[in-house]
Amino acid sequence: EESRAWETGVDELASEDDEVADYVHQLEEARDTVDLPEASGEAIAREFERYLKRRTDDT
Repeated sequence: EESRAWETGVDELASEDDEVADYVHQLEEARDTVDLPEASGEAIAREFERYLKRRTDDT
């Protein structure tokens, strides 16, 4: 249930911001092309938070 809520939140962010949508798409493509172990929700959240911080630092 928590993962579904998190995914919904990311979907909402992506629908409101083209840069976020592009970044999510890049992550999905990278996941599809590389044989990685299944990422946990926490690991994905940490990576997304790092992305948002870098984006904020660039402005």
